[in-house]
Amino acid sequence: MEGRKKLLAIIERELRKERRRGIAGHAAYDLVRHAKLVRLLKEERQSLTAFELSLFGRHRSAGLAGGRVKICSPSQ
Repeated sequence: MEGRKKLLAIIERELRKERRRGIAGHAAYDLVRHAKLVRLLKEERQSLTAFELSLFGRHRSAGLAGGRVKICSPSQ
C-alpha cells in the first residue's frame, strides 16, 4: 500500500509540472502526456480505494470520503 501511495505522489508531482508547462506556454508541454497523467492518476486513486476497501471494509472507506455518511429514516 505504501508503494501505491508513493506512486500516486509521483504521478501528482508530474501532473503539476505538466500543468505548469501548459500554463506557461512552454514548448515542452504535451497535451497527450497531460491527458495520460490525468487518466493514470484517476485510475490509481480508484485502484487504491478498491484495495483499501478490500482490506478495511466499508468503515474505512467512509473515513476516506471525509466521514460524511447520510443516514435516512425509512420514511424519507
